This record gives sequence, structure tokens and C-alpha cells, in this order.
Amino acid sequence: MHQETTDCLVKNTERGGPKSPAWTTMGHMLSPMSLVVFVIAGALVSLVVWIVWRPARKENTENWPETEATVQSVGKVMGSGRGSYPLDVGDFSYVVNGEYYSGRARISRSFSTGDVQPADLVDKKFQVRYNPREPDKYDVSQADVGGFLLDPYDDFLMHDIGDN
Repeated sequence: MHQETTDCLVKNTERGGPKSPAWTTMGHMLSPMSLVVFVIAGALVSLVVWIVWRPARKENTENWPETEATVQSVGKVMGSGRGSYPLDVGDFSYVVNGEYYSGRARISRSFSTGDVQPADLVDKKFQVRYNPREPDKYDVSQADVGGFLLDPYDDFLMHDIGDN
């Protein structure tokens, strides 16, 4: 408790105790009911934040069919976490039943990259799994393409900063 609050409580107690108007005002702020309401509200806020930010349960994609995807463009995004950092991403397209779909994958260097640049991935092909009931949902399991690794992309942790 701050010294002012303590002094106010002592003065209010000396002026007439718990039934004085000043004590009632201070008592309302310090009442056990207010504390309970505050704790419940905090718990509800924490629950909502946890539901919104918890990692989505990964679907079992092992049985999804595969199709060929083509890298259309390469760009950069800012990753977040313990700090912001630029990451390379590749936008790709794939076809299911004559319909075109698109997706995005994070690009990282593998041991065999050498002098190759991420932009060299444009027009490279790789395999992507898609949900047969909802073909716009896809899974990019780590794939080695042109000396780079393609990994799943997470919209919540990254945002666009422009082309490469």
C-alpha cells in the first residue's frame, strides 16, 4: 500500500471508523468483492488471449494427396518474436481439378545453397499436399528446392516488407 492510502485509512478510521463516508469510498476500492471481480475479469481476459493465440492443432496431412506446385515469386517479410528480423518467402501456385490455388512458404538456406539466391527459386517445382475437401488448404512439409528449404509460413508471426 502507498503511504497516502495508509494515511487516508488511518485518518478515516480516526474520524469515525468504517461507517464514515470517506471510509466507505476507500473501502469500496479495497473490498474483497472488488478483488474477486478483478481476478475473474483477469482470468477471462487471459482465457480469451490464450484461445486466440494458441497454436492451431495441426491437421493430419499425411494422407492428403500431393500435387506439383510452382514458385511464382520471392519476397521478404519481417518475422517477429524476440525481435524483428527479415525472412525470405516464396509465393507459389498449384492446380487441383483444373482450379488454381496459391500459398506461401518460408525460405531458408540449406547446406547446399552455395551462391544461389532465393530469387533463383522462381519457376522451380516442388510437391505440396492439399486437403481434398478444401483444396485451398495446403501443407508444405519441409522440402529441399534448388538448394533451399521451404517451410510452413505463419501469417501471425510475419508481415510483408516488399519484394526481394
